[in-house]
Amino acid sequence: GQSTTPLVQAGIMGHYLFRNDPIKSANYLGAIYSTADYFLGNNPLNMVWITGVGERSPAEIFNLDSWYIGGDSPRKGIVPYGPWEGANDYGPLGPWNHLWPYNFTHPSNKDLWPGHERWFDQRTSPLAAEYTVDQNLGPAIFTYGYLFAQTAQDFPLAISPEQSSSLAIKVYPNPSKGAVTIELPGEIRPTSILVYGMDGRLLVEQAWQSGELSLHQLTPGIYFIGIRDESGTYGFQKLRLEGE
Repeated sequence: GQSTTPLVQAGIMGHYLFRNDPIKSANYLGAIYSTADYFLGNNPLNMVWITGVGERSPAEIFNLDSWYIGGDSPRKGIVPYGPWEGANDYGPLGPWNHLWPYNFTHPSNKDLWPGHERWFDQRTSPLAAEYTVDQNLGPAIFTYGYLFAQTAQDFPLAISPEQSSSLAIKVYPNPSKGAVTIELPGEIRPTSILVYGMDGRLLVEQAWQSGELSLHQLTPGIYFIGIRDESGTYGFQKLRLEGE
């Protein structure tokens, strides 16, 4: 992948592995969202690097099938290699060469162009407009799919306690409109309930009474419910809070 592909798979693994630690988990998740934002339009070209998505996306892709068959061109859902800012190591200049457009630009010196602005919808240049599963499509699908799973109500991983066998506490209903019940294993002697936001901040700390918790004061979103006992903080579970 080049300037188009969010290579944050290590961060995704960090978020998943630290899902029982809301502060570390939220830090990883924030970095993943910031990276995805960049590739989905928050960049110098205001470009969404997926064909057919958003108000501005790559219009010319090295996709021979669509050129020959016609119809929708480019095919939707393609993430290209480019923009490419490498040197000219690929033969003489011509429409196939990623440096060819600089014959028609001002300035003509490629080194004066910011790297992420070197996209010219040059569909005949493999280095700019080609794509593969392993370098482009796979990482993009993994990243956007994982973020989708964090918030989608109809996506099982978004609300399933089976995400981690170590999460012994149960929170229901999930999603909730404000009132939830917390169930714990019999060996736990809780002292308080903790509620963290996505940024890792502690928003609510309430003495444990019967496991009933009201969150009507919080805005809709994703929160982490934790329990504190005599030995420290125990377990976390993710909760989606919806509006009334």
